[in-house]
Amino acid sequence: MKRLFAVVIGVLMLGAPVLAAAPAVAAPTAPTRAATGIAGNYTWWVRWSGHAYHYFATVDLYRNHTGGDNHGDTITWSREGRAISLTFTAIDGTSVTHYTGTKTRKGFSKKLQPGIVTDDEGGSGNWYAFLNGA
Repeated sequence: MKRLFAVVIGVLMLGAPVLAAAPAVAAPTAPTRAATGIAGNYTWWVRWSGHAYHYFATVDLYRNHTGGDNHGDTITWSREGRAISLTFTAIDGTSVTHYTGTKTRKGFSKKLQPGIVTDDEGGSGNWYAFLNGA
């Protein structure tokens, strides 16, 4: 019995250095918050050439940097950090409108810190948008 005990203890002692040399397992970390996505359905507010109006449009933006609205405009967009740039092209291709702003938790830009909108005909204004359902 003593011999069996000595063999078991010997085997365990030979394995101890191997266990001690094994890398420590890191404690699980909290999941990182994913970057806020762009894809979604938005409602636009625009102040164009001094006239405020609610640009009531259903604007859909897709993950592949394209989109569209219920007026038939096609949209391309790009993002760098929180800065966003969107280009709306009219259904007939005659009018192009450029929006630049900041991605926020609930949409783009803010009423008190609006983005800039310009078009290829010299018009300009300010804008912001809310993600519907946010």
